Amino acid sequence: MEEIALAAGIAVGTLYHYFKSKEEIYASILSTSITILRDSLRAAAAKQLPPALSLVALGRAYADCFVEHPEYFRIQVSFQQQSSAGDGFARERERLYALIRENLELFAEKVREGQRAGTFRRDLDPMLMATALWSSYTGVLAATRNERLLEVTGVSVTRLLAAAAALHFSGVSSAEVVSPIVSGEEPTGTASIEDLREVMRSVPWIDPGTIFRGMRIAFQREKALGVDETVRFQVHGERGGVWTVSIRDGTINVTQGDTPQAPSVTIETSDRRFVELTTGQVEGLELIVNGEMKITGDLQRAARFQSFFVPEDRRMTGT
Repeated sequence: MEEIALAAGIAVGTLYHYFKSKEEIYASILSTSITILRDSLRAAAAKQLPPALSLVALGRAYADCFVEHPEYFRIQVSFQQQSSAGDGFARERERLYALIRENLELFAEKVREGQRAGTFRRDLDPMLMATALWSSYTGVLAATRNERLLEVTGVSVTRLLAAAAALHFSGVSSAEVVSPIVSGEEPTGTASIEDLREVMRSVPWIDPGTIFRGMRIAFQREKALGVDETVRFQVHGERGGVWTVSIRDGTINVTQGDTPQAPSVTIETSDRRFVELTTGQVEGLELIVNGEMKITGDLQRAARFQSFFVPEDRRMTGT
């Protein structure tokens, strides 16, 4: 306590006026840490998003909190790894775990929403899955701080986060949602194109593959009845590649690579700009004017393409 008072620049007596022991200081720091995280998670949970994207939003809120408050994250991990046996901290420990339970319940409720909507498997226990997701995120975020581990395994932080997202959502999603529609070495998650802009701005582990995978979920079949359209995307950069999206009378097929069907429209841009475009951070017209995106073929058909994925009042401007 004397060392703490010295570091804080106050008298020991003043410190004891507010805290009777080191344990009380420890509990106060933990309570603040968990409350900051709770407020961030509540804001994410309040977004009106499909269940799968709500879980993505919660995961991002957790990661953002970790980046912004690394010391608080570290003390939370330390607390959760401690044994409760034989310490004089039992009452505070129970109160803190009640706060942690509130945070876990936000994840569990999103699992329940997905089960009610038929998006998530109904045989999963929501709190069990919430705890598994939480524990996994905690481990992944802790691993991102272990530079030696990443060096030995040859895994980058972005690939680690992408792999975790893929495993999480393939585990909770129903078979119809997770059936593979793209291939490639980079792991990808599942997300709606339109809703990506609500929760995925500046998230480094979102790549074009994730967005193309999300097209199947975002696809609005009724708007594409009678449509025969093939759009080829040439995405340059480390995370780029070629993707072909074919729409045939209310059905969609997304292929990584070229197909025998000649495209009616070809869209060419960089991987970074493609992610920014589809998450609403930049307008398509701006990219075209600046020479950062090239469209070959019928521009009207290219503009119509997005209408097959988003409601009329939620289209991404400039695309």
